[in-house]
Amino acid sequence: MWLSANASEIPNVDDVARILANGAAVRFWKPEAPSQQTHPRHKSIMRQVLALLHRVMTPGAAAQALRQSQPALVVFANHPSALQNADSVDASLQDLCASGALVPVEALGFSVAAAQLYQCALVVTPMGVATRTNGKQRLIFDSRYVNCFCLYQSFSYENLGLFQDQLQEGDFMGGWDLKEGYHAMRLPPWAWRYLAVRRGDETYVPTVLTFGWAPAPRQFSSLLAAVWQPVRAHGGRLLFMLDDCGEAAHSMAVAQHRAETSALLLSGLGFTVSASKCQLMQAHSLKLLGFLLDTMTMRTRLPEDRRLRVVQDLHAALQALSRGQLSKEHAQKLAGTLISLTPAVPMTKLYVRALYAVIASSDSEALQRFMYHLLLDLQSWIDRLSSRQHIGKPMRPSEKPALVLIGDASAIGGGASLLVPDTGELLPVAVQSWNQQQQEQSNTHREMRQIEA
Repeated sequence: MWLSANASEIPNVDDVARILANGAAVRFWKPEAPSQQTHPRHKSIMRQVLALLHRVMTPGAAAQALRQSQPALVVFANHPSALQNADSVDASLQDLCASGALVPVEALGFSVAAAQLYQCALVVTPMGVATRTNGKQRLIFDSRYVNCFCLYQSFSYENLGLFQDQLQEGDFMGGWDLKEGYHAMRLPPWAWRYLAVRRGDETYVPTVLTFGWAPAPRQFSSLLAAVWQPVRAHGGRLLFMLDDCGEAAHSMAVAQHRAETSALLLSGLGFTVSASKCQLMQAHSLKLLGFLLDTMTMRTRLPEDRRLRVVQDLHAALQALSRGQLSKEHAQKLAGTLISLTPAVPMTKLYVRALYAVIASSDSEALQRFMYHLLLDLQSWIDRLSSRQHIGKPMRPSEKPALVLIGDASAIGGGASLLVPDTGELLPVAVQSWNQQQQEQSNTHREMRQIEA
């Protein structure tokens, strides 16, 4: 299921060829139009765009530019990350030009100087380089100025839970990864000039969807929803998120047939499959969206390389904390990393309370006040993610638990009871008060100590 603000907007399978032929839909609206203000971060985005514009024009001109109904002539300088990673930028630009995804404007008989002379609409967006957690770098087009003119339409990606709910014990699974999937969806030629980029004296325009253009994820997801529609219509169980897709079937024979069908479907539509990132041989385990699904144990775990990276991040945070140098930015990044582990690690939200307390506090002494709680939480994470402890998380809870443990704790003590679901009987099992050291611990650790007791 693809989640959208309006399900009727999902194109029919007959529209796939038309979408691929016509390319992406590009529409411009005034940034302050009512439809744009429905974005939950509208005010924050407008402040960011104004700050960008102030780098290249006066405040009055920037305000005037945002009152227009479409982007005006603006030439931004690249971000420092693009300058610091010049070799990576050059390599990416070379690859994009070789594939036809970027075209030098001179090849089109156009130039930035001509645009400036005749005041033609042209936007040279700043480039930046984003480094992933695995160390790989991706070239980003910072299209925030153009994005605020693009019609805002809310949508949600499919998530791992949708796929987990469809899995059954013993299922066979396979996975697909599209190579440069965005390149399958063209931009209309008239829109190229609004997403130009510049490196040195050379200016390029994209001919396909770009990373950083706000409507791209929605439009590409809409395309793939139509691509996979016939597979689902014939009983296929799958999940897709942009370039990644996972499929499941009850038997090896059916799974292999599904894989062959999907390969024919994708290749027939002009997509390129990245063989090195795919799992074409069907198995009971599948690495998908950064997690390892296992239908023999019906658990979701962290792949070993990801588990080790997170443990390294935790040790680095502990070292920074011991020196009193854990910044809010570091705490925010770590909290985001830990919360992202939710599909594979139980009770993630409990063990980020102290981190969020530091993030939310405007007090410069917050780090010192929460030091003890942070130390306990981070060490607990390291213990829970050890190779011996990390056994993964059940894909779904037991349908009929034999007993339910209910516990709570306060600053002075705690208690726990067992609830027998069949009878509704509540049996007290533990009541205790805290000593001085236990009183200084966080609520999380007091609650967990009570349950363990």
